[in-house]
Amino acid sequence: MGRIDVELFTTLDLVGQAPGSSTEDPEGFAFGGWQAPLADEVTGAQILAAYEGTDALLLGRRTYDIFAAYWPHQGDDNPFAGLFNRIPKYVASRGRPDLSWAGSTHLGADLATA
Repeated sequence: MGRIDVELFTTLDLVGQAPGSSTEDPEGFAFGGWQAPLADEVTGAQILAAYEGTDALLLGRRTYDIFAAYWPHQGDDNPFAGLFNRIPKYVASRGRPDLSWAGSTHLGADLATA
């Protein structure tokens, strides 16, 4: 059986938030994008090290949509894009997400036929 590691970007008061732009993940937290201006080579190296050995991504549908809108359009010289575009992506959703990003697989019950 495999192991699932969680990579979570959080504030000191434990607000989990997407690290990119203020429009990336606005629900329940009005200060999105707080991390991006603070990133430097050290934090980039730490985040990249956290993904070493990653052989698949397990994403919820909303996170998948955010990732799929960005990472496939980045060059493979970006170490995150190279990794994320190469490995399988598993998307947990009760709906029928658009899985146009190469290597994506839907996980979830098909309620119409269940």
